[in-house]
Amino acid sequence: MKLLISSPMLMLLMLTVVTSRSQVGQQEIKICVISDVHYFDTSLLINDGTAFQNYLTYDRKLLKESYAITQSAIDSIIAEQPDLVLVSGDITKDGELVCHQKMAAYFEEIEMNGAQVLVCPGNHDINNPHAQAFDGDITYPVPSVDAAGFASVYAGFGYDEAILRDTASLSFVAEPIPGLQILSMDVCRYDSNYINNYPQTDGGFKPQVFEWVKDRVIDANSSGKIIIGMQHHNLIEHFTNQKQVFTQYVIDDWDNISTELADLGIKVVFTGHFHAQDVVSKTTAAGNTIYDVETGSLVTWPCPFRVMTIHTDGTASFSGKRVEEIDFDTGSMTFQQYAKNSLEEGLPESIIYLLTSPPYNIDQGTAEFVEPGFTESIIAHYEGNEGSPSFSTNFIIFSLYLSGYGYIAEGMESIWDDLSPDDWNFTVDLNPEADPLFLNITVLIEGAYQDGQMSTALNPAYIPLDQPYVGSPWNYTGFQTTGLAPDPDVVDWVLVEIHDATDATSVSENTLVGRQVGWLLDSGKVTALDGVSNLLFYQEIQQQLFVVVRHRNHLAILSADPLLESGGIYSYNFTIGSETAFGGTIAQTEVETNKWAMIAGDADADGIITQNDKINFWSILAGKSGYQNTDLNLDGQ
Repeated sequence: MKLLISSPMLMLLMLTVVTSRSQVGQQEIKICVISDVHYFDTSLLINDGTAFQNYLTYDRKLLKESYAITQSAIDSIIAEQPDLVLVSGDITKDGELVCHQKMAAYFEEIEMNGAQVLVCPGNHDINNPHAQAFDGDITYPVPSVDAAGFASVYAGFGYDEAILRDTASLSFVAEPIPGLQILSMDVCRYDSNYINNYPQTDGGFKPQVFEWVKDRVIDANSSGKIIIGMQHHNLIEHFTNQKQVFTQYVIDDWDNISTELADLGIKVVFTGHFHAQDVVSKTTAAGNTIYDVETGSLVTWPCPFRVMTIHTDGTASFSGKRVEEIDFDTGSMTFQQYAKNSLEEGLPESIIYLLTSPPYNIDQGTAEFVEPGFTESIIAHYEGNEGSPSFSTNFIIFSLYLSGYGYIAEGMESIWDDLSPDDWNFTVDLNPEADPLFLNITVLIEGAYQDGQMSTALNPAYIPLDQPYVGSPWNYTGFQTTGLAPDPDVVDWVLVEIHDATDATSVSENTLVGRQVGWLLDSGKVTALDGVSNLLFYQEIQQQLFVVVRHRNHLAILSADPLLESGGIYSYNFTIGSETAFGGTIAQTEVETNKWAMIAGDADADGIITQNDKINFWSILAGKSGYQNTDLNLDGQ
């Protein structure tokens, strides 16, 4: 049963705890989003000729115009005066180093005008064997970038600002505005591009990367922060059979992954890749809704970008804009007319090539019959808010149903059945759906326990204002800093986990639903960062609530019993007996009669205490003052 709390009362409770959501709520936050810029530097087109035109035959983008489109888009974004700009991949035509460097210069221009830029990679951006210059009827390779090079070029646009970077991908999480986290997810597959001599187009999460991503969502949401995702490939199908018809544009296992992310609490993920200005939402069986907000390409009509405004009440409004003018000769047409005309003229040949190639292998005659309807459908999808197909397209769809290509017909038909929300203008409520969950935890740590109480010797000289659990093995990315010196009764930082499990034996990394740092006081009470309030989580518990307490050089402890709620507060006291911790006397130590504490000595934080902790860690730093994990008695020495 939910605990019903009125909105004013909830706001009061939230303000009594050091939460980042209240900080976000102090101002409106404007975010601009661009995708699939595919910037092509003019230095790479030495002489236009058959080589460049052949490239365009099978990849219709406004590449010659990209420098002018990009500059116009940058100017429009600066005029919006955003706080933040997100770029969801395919920043360059084909990963050319010079194109990355030019885009980094554009992003620097944005930042000089007051906005922070954060990026994620696209399938064109890294290890691309198609990085080349064009000279008449020949091409020759030019330098591209590998993953490390990508992170280096865009160091100032996410990778240096990150709270934490994933070690197995180019994913990172940043908090550009207090209380707002951006999760940049790398779903691209570029490791074998040079071996295959072709840039891999499809995408998906490596298992270890997805586990890392889930932990970031848990950390943000359990701390009451807004978290927004960004990745290149679609997270959700935008029309029926998209994964079957256009295999390479939706991540693998998209249905399960999007369900997991939604149920963990992420509500908005910006994507790109398909070049469509389209939004789709999905509601899970548990009632949680997630939005895949795809932004169209700057080099494909309608050449859009998005503007998202997070309001002080926690709702977000979205609107779409178009690049209207560029410094390029478009003849007698406006740029929008020119861009659409270019697409209408160039797309048919690309569609026929697509349909006659694997995995479709449709014969040439059928492909030519299908092409007009397919082209009309794709162009409508690029623009969003698709409307209704023409009579001829309806006839083509009907014919496909009768000819054995029903899955293609179903995909084309569903493009036109565009569901809510509107693809250009819509609103999302970013507020947490779970009720607040307060924890009242009491725990002792052996190292600091002296003469009947815990020592505060680290305070104030050595305790850092930044929490110490952001690194391995904890990798916690929720609250990062207090901004205020701790109260005199603070012993140290601790990390508290909540688990949704049937019993203590079933608690594992898979049952983790929330983590938060807090202060451990000399009384044993764990508080929020104000030094007074109970820890506040946003999470509904479906089974039973168990708690794990971690300290940087003590063995972690797990509650042997589920926490019980009274008056909206879940309480647990580990100190009153060995049986309170799962594992009993193995899990805690008796520091005085009927006083039990976490066991000191885990200097390397690997979850066990061995001679290695003493020989390779404690002995090396023994006698040195400061805030060290090898300081097992927490006296700063």
